[in-house]
Amino acid sequence: MEKRIRKTVIAATGVIAMALSLCACQVGGSASAPTATKAASDTITMMNYPDWIGANEAAAFKKKTGCALKQVSTPDGGDSAWVNIIRQNEGSYDMSLAGMKVAETLDNAGLLEKFDASKVPNLKNVDPKYTKAFPWGIPVEQGKIGIIYNKELVSDPPSSWKELFAQAKDYSGKLLMPSYSSDVIDVALLATGHDVNTNHADDIEDAKQAVLDIKQYVKAFVDSDAASQVYDGSAAMAVVYDYDYASAKANGDKVGWVSPSEGMPAYLDGWVPLKGTANLDKVYKLMDFHLDKANYADFINTTQASWVMPSVADSLDASLTKNEALNPETAGKTIYGTLQSAEIQQAVASAWQEIQNS
Repeated sequence: MEKRIRKTVIAATGVIAMALSLCACQVGGSASAPTATKAASDTITMMNYPDWIGANEAAAFKKKTGCALKQVSTPDGGDSAWVNIIRQNEGSYDMSLAGMKVAETLDNAGLLEKFDASKVPNLKNVDPKYTKAFPWGIPVEQGKIGIIYNKELVSDPPSSWKELFAQAKDYSGKLLMPSYSSDVIDVALLATGHDVNTNHADDIEDAKQAVLDIKQYVKAFVDSDAASQVYDGSAAMAVVYDYDYASAKANGDKVGWVSPSEGMPAYLDGWVPLKGTANLDKVYKLMDFHLDKANYADFINTTQASWVMPSVADSLDASLTKNEALNPETAGKTIYGTLQSAEIQQAVASAWQEIQNS
């Protein structure tokens, strides 16, 4: 698994959610979900992206507290499958990684314990703008969509999403776009002057048409390898996540990053306590442990994600702090996507279907 391929679940549709509702894959273990239990134990069971934790964190937490961490992989099938797994197995999981949309959905469904910030003293280390945006638990990392370009092939890169769409013809067959519906529609919404969190189906129609207008110039809609193609020159520009740029930049200085002036569609991930856990006190201890500066630095250095704790910067690898896309102080304007109405979700799904079939 490529280090960041985990993010594909964020933008995937929930079409196969029910088929996956009884499936979960334990990291390093069997393919069955854990048996539901209400009894307290010395093991916290967490739904998480595989290995999405500090390299030494779980072992250090067990050494300090005697409590083990069992990580169970998030399912394929998008947000709906994620929520369905938790719903079908209430009490089996103590906590979960969750993006804002998943966290809000879980909360609306009554599947979260009410988060008590006073139980996590180290939450004070996190920038308040992130704790405000993520009230369901502790925010842990973020990411955003921008533009990367090959410096040898692009002398005048676009400074905005609008300019990217206007310049698409100039880079016919050399432009890569994501293969995820929400990513494509979000950047097209910004390119056409709309809000990524629009409540108007007509705005989705405008975004769809903008994508259809440039589709003939797009080399491919891809779910991986966009950054490597820009790096080797087989593509000139690509719309990618910040971690894709970081991966390419680690190989040399052949690619550049653009933070479009309209802002960048972004996500904020966090840890949430799940309803029915008998280990809530231990979940809070793990959350507080995670937000200790040394442990959080281990997490960011391991995952190479964009951080939410300002004071951790002096403990991070220089390749991260010097990366203009990952460093929150240099990254530019971000726009978090919120939970959409059923009407807008359907409009996005229909627009994406038409884009794919045209």
